[in-house]
Amino acid sequence: MTQRLEKVTDTFANTIRYIIRHLTGCTDSHADEKVGYTSDERQWQNYKVVICPSGFFDDGTYGTAQSLPTLPLKSIDGTPVIYGDDTITRQGDTLIVKADIIASAYFMMARYEEYADTSDEKRDCHGRFIGKESLAYKAGFLDRPIVEEYGRLLRKWLREAGEQIDEPRAEISHCYITHDLDMPLYSKTMRGVIGAARRGNAIEGIRNFMAATEKNKYFTFPMLKGECDKLRNAHEGKVSEIVFVKSTVNGNIEKEDLPTYNLQDRHIKEVIEYLKDNGFEIGLHTSYYSGKHPHNAHEEASKLRLETGLDVTKNRYHYLRTLRPQDYQSLVDAGITDDFTLGYADVAGFRTGTCRKYRWINPENGEVAQNLWIHPMIMMDCTVGDKKYMALSENEGLDTVKKLIDQTRQHNGEATILFHNNVFCDGSYDYEKLYKGIIAELRK
Repeated sequence: MTQRLEKVTDTFANTIRYIIRHLTGCTDSHADEKVGYTSDERQWQNYKVVICPSGFFDDGTYGTAQSLPTLPLKSIDGTPVIYGDDTITRQGDTLIVKADIIASAYFMMARYEEYADTSDEKRDCHGRFIGKESLAYKAGFLDRPIVEEYGRLLRKWLREAGEQIDEPRAEISHCYITHDLDMPLYSKTMRGVIGAARRGNAIEGIRNFMAATEKNKYFTFPMLKGECDKLRNAHEGKVSEIVFVKSTVNGNIEKEDLPTYNLQDRHIKEVIEYLKDNGFEIGLHTSYYSGKHPHNAHEEASKLRLETGLDVTKNRYHYLRTLRPQDYQSLVDAGITDDFTLGYADVAGFRTGTCRKYRWINPENGEVAQNLWIHPMIMMDCTVGDKKYMALSENEGLDTVKKLIDQTRQHNGEATILFHNNVFCDGSYDYEKLYKGIIAELRK
């Protein structure tokens, strides 16, 4: 910023400027420079719009229980504001806004509540922050990309102050259709056959053990590719299909990482080659173990690159188990440039409050990473259908996801969804119907 912010470190000042740019969406103008974030009235005349700091970033407040918001929240033009109030005044040609949409956006994008609120009751058995314990869920806006609404408000205020700034086009900017390769093949080892027999599926287990790789029960990639090709035809150049592959190293696993698979196994190689030959991107599915031991991510990434011959730069943590700032830093150190982990396991919605990619913000020190993009995820298959999560029917699940897609479309956002390749074989839930319905909605 052009002036040093009162009680705000230089690091936070740079991050605040980054958030203002994200909100305005400015790429070919300098409208973001017309926005100030200061309570110094002597500086207000330098801007078209001034956002008054709520004190969130102040020394002695940031990182403490005092910094966490309380319900009910105030709102401005129907949009809940996490910090500040709904007062707007004018001083000369400048709009003075008391709604601290900067701190509010930071709270969501940096996942600040997960950093500042360490209480065990807000985390599940895997240590993941529970979506239904989040402020967004309790305040009733998890199904809205609230940060994008802040951006819409800021652009409106800039126009009211005489600045020329357009709204983004109401369309999906990019579709990321992603799949986690937890179980690439069914019963393709003797251990798998024995497991199938114990579950009463001996004949099916033997049949899949004997069959060619592409005839395997879990080899659903042709169907996935066929649906994604329809989407590509509708939105040329705006669709990516990514498969995140496990790459465990030297037995560094937890029980949640089972079953593991050997990237040098003939059948696994055939799966990988099929994916490479048919337009799927390969990403790293960082292990549950690495969620406890962040340094291990570097070894897993190196192994996957070696075995596939690809420059793997995309990642998603197994069990969506990204928990701490050091986990993200480990991805940076491992050469990962894009992460697709941030979505809740228990409820679909906008965990980060935004439906556009953004640079990771470290809540420990407020720094913006220059080489790690966060791609928020709006839904995972089992989140919608599993009885321990949302437990929605196929029709209810599709309606829920359609609403999230519509919100994403309104704000020119990315639509990132997750379907595991093996869920289509369960039989207790028609995930294929759900998947095809979502693809059809994205094609519009």
